[in-house]
Amino acid sequence: MTLLEKNGTPIGSYAPDFELRGIDDQVYHLARYLEKFRAVGVVFMCNHCPDVWLYLDRLKKLQASFHHQGFTLMGINANDATQYPVDRRGQGDSGSPLGIGVRGETRGQGV
Repeated sequence: MTLLEKNGTPIGSYAPDFELRGIDDQVYHLARYLEKFRAVGVVFMCNHCPDVWLYLDRLKKLQASFHHQGFTLMGINANDATQYPVDRRGQGDSGSPLGIGVRGETRGQGV
């Protein structure tokens, strides 16, 4: 049995709540997003990843297309900011391809 089979969430079920500390030292909970939105898409990404740069426009279009229906995207970066300082940044002029704020939401949309 694989780790995913042991500990994974079955397809079609609700995601378990989680809490993560942001670069702004606030703690974010999936449950808090679900108080404001009907659905949350969780995307694991980082600012220096070329694949993120390739899919950025698609993610922004997805957010824009479904935001009015109560959908938002949440970006999670699991990198160590000491190894990848560019991932610690979050202000649009800092080199972030995502244009995300310190809480990870897309500017003009999200929380």
